[in-house]
Amino acid sequence: DDQSIREQCADDATCTSVTVSQQTFVDGTRSLFQQIVPAAVATEALLASDTVFADALASGALQDTRPLLLNDPDALEDEVLEEIQRLGVGAVWILGGVDAVGQDVEDALAAEGLDVRRIAGPTRLETAQAVAELVGTAQPLLARAFPGDGDATQAFADSLAAGGWAADGGRSVLLSQTEMLSDSTAAHLEASIASEATLVGGPAALADAVLDAVRSLGFTSDRVAGDNRFATAARIAAERGFGPDRMADTVIISEGQADDAWEGGFTAAAPAAVFDAPILLANGDDLPPETLAALADMVEADADVMCLAAAAACE
Repeated sequence: DDQSIREQCADDATCTSVTVSQQTFVDGTRSLFQQIVPAAVATEALLASDTVFADALASGALQDTRPLLLNDPDALEDEVLEEIQRLGVGAVWILGGVDAVGQDVEDALAAEGLDVRRIAGPTRLETAQAVAELVGTAQPLLARAFPGDGDATQAFADSLAAGGWAADGGRSVLLSQTEMLSDSTAAHLEASIASEATLVGGPAALADAVLDAVRSLGFTSDRVAGDNRFATAARIAAERGFGPDRMADTVIISEGQADDAWEGGFTAAAPAAVFDAPILLANGDDLPPETLAALADMVEADADVMCLAAAAACE
């Protein structure tokens, strides 16, 4: 179904996240017979702010069996609670501190009888590290943490498709500043069991100094990158194994350029894993040449489409 979730939800982040969850995970009350693919059974729910993306940057690593629900920072939304109840999960993991998702939200969840766990650090870097510790992967991805001058979307551009890779491959997503490997991330890597790390994005996202620093810690490390975010998403799809010899029968088309593109892109990690679907990026009503080429090379002509972009881009 190529109906646009983005347009259906009128750019409402909570609606987007709930709709993606509904299309990915079955009712928790269904029988075992009903709980087989194409939909999956959620083990817990993730909850993050619907206004600030920082703490959800690394959420893909946890979305193999958990939907990401986006909620108002100050109050538990009825729509989110209803989805948690539909999923039938007993636990909710909040991403970020009380400045991102307030104590009132945590208290409201607990009052519903849910086991609430908060995964947070002082900054987005340490929140990503806390997620990584839960995942325990030996092959982390390393993505840009902060934007450059003039374009706030740079901070999440390469993470839009990386989340699906993390969810599908059980890989954590760590974050760094652009010019140098961030100190806390370097310390996390040095203390981890990991031996290999993959940078996501080109030198404009993570400078060669970051790659050199990772290697100096004894890691095998390289980049997965294209000339822009659209090409990087296509490269990530290829790294996940999609191509002429393994064509996808489901594809996720997500907005890749708008300021709120993270809302669809981050929630897409769960369906990318559940449906074994690449995440490719649109630019408004258009599909860039890099996305068109990837569709031709990696996706069946009659593939199912989850549309998190403009409807015109998904036609």
